[in-house]
Amino acid sequence: MLGLETGYLGRLTASEEAALHKMRELFPTERSTQHIPLTDADLLRFLRAREFNCDKAATMLKNTIEWRNKIKPWEVTLESVRYVYDMNAAHFHGRDSQGRPVLWFHSKHHDPDFCEIAIKNCYYMIEKAISELKEGQEAVSVVFDLNGYSKRNRDAKFAWNAISALQNYYPERMGLCLVLNPPSFFWLMWRVIKPWLAPRTVNKIVFVGDDYAEKIRQYFSDDTIPKCLGGKYDLEPEDWIKQIYGPAPPMPKKNGKGWFSWFKSHGNKGGQEMIRSDSVSLDEAPSDAVQGFEAD
Repeated sequence: MLGLETGYLGRLTASEEAALHKMRELFPTERSTQHIPLTDADLLRFLRAREFNCDKAATMLKNTIEWRNKIKPWEVTLESVRYVYDMNAAHFHGRDSQGRPVLWFHSKHHDPDFCEIAIKNCYYMIEKAISELKEGQEAVSVVFDLNGYSKRNRDAKFAWNAISALQNYYPERMGLCLVLNPPSFFWLMWRVIKPWLAPRTVNKIVFVGDDYAEKIRQYFSDDTIPKCLGGKYDLEPEDWIKQIYGPAPPMPKKNGKGWFSWFKSHGNKGGQEMIRSDSVSLDEAPSDAVQGFEAD
């Protein structure tokens, strides 16, 4: 196993084998009623996310089953979230250089007034990507295109829900997250969010500046990269969704709640939810983070 990370089937240390055995005793069936497989490979994802602390991994898995039973992400339909595609805000297509499915988010088209639909779409895209994993694959890639992203697009509620879901309820499912050309004010939001992310999650996030057109080719082929990012893939999300469901229906009703009002009322609670399964301590969050966010 020299040179290879342990913690995977066929690459387990004695202590990791023991932890897997203990997890299997706690979850004897290979499939729960919440549409979540519980194979040895799946149990190992939760164990790796909690550094093979079986008690913490078991808590995380129980929380995931509870969350899935409440949210039922597998029931979200493409048609119910098509507004996101009509606005060119997201797309699911292609694979990266390692063959992993890719989720694309074009944040300049995100409207915080339709946050609930965007969150539902995030769940839909993750479930869809997982369903298209090839044998032996466990992770997907995510690209956040921040070209043209402005303060009117920022949405703490969406960010919290997306990151919380990936970190706490889809452990080890994110193989890579590329953040392209973030504007200067983005780093303030990142400063707030980063302390609540597990180190394993942070290590998978790659920031690329305005030279992204060249560097993105390290991860994707030209045929996969959208034309707006310098590639050859030219099917816009709005055109793609029209091919499936026809012309866009009337715009859904806005919820009327801005990002800042949600942040002020849920920021602390959101952080607690993100760490509910012992990912990171709230004490690690910088004390001046919220004040800085508020001042902006």
